[in-house]
Amino acid sequence: MRKQLSKRLGMADIRHTISSFCEGKISSLQACEALQIGKTRLYQLRTDFLLAKGLGRASVWTPKSSGGHHKSPWPVEVSSFLKKVLSHHYSYAFAASEVLRLFSFKLDRSQIRNWALKQGIVSQISKPDLPFIPDVGSAPMWVNYGSWMPPLKDGSSLIKHTLLF
Repeated sequence: MRKQLSKRLGMADIRHTISSFCEGKISSLQACEALQIGKTRLYQLRTDFLLAKGLGRASVWTPKSSGGHHKSPWPVEVSSFLKKVLSHHYSYAFAASEVLRLFSFKLDRSQIRNWALKQGIVSQISKPDLPFIPDVGSAPMWVNYGSWMPPLKDGSSLIKHTLLF
């Protein structure tokens, strides 16, 4: 796990790089490489820096933490329960509801599916492509592309733009 930006680089270097990027002296790619961050994080830092600069605090500005890794590891009993349940081909929704009921640990079925795929417990099965089979040999179908017309006095109706398929 990588350290926060302020722990990896000096504050003066970070401020100079962000300032140079805001002034257009370096490109976003160069700033990302210099700070070892992604484009989204660069633009978050740029916004924060420009706000501080507008308030006259650019020289003391420090980047906020990026949030980091928030996922806590699943309890061992939950993992072993899921391995047991999924080996018997129960659904992910069932497994999620049972984990909540038995262990008071909230998981979504998609989380369980992704975990099971990463663990190799289940394999990803793609849906087969069904061939297109046109409906050949059936009776012709009349399609009315005109507006509905009320019946005429003799009981017949007038249909405009009728096509035979």
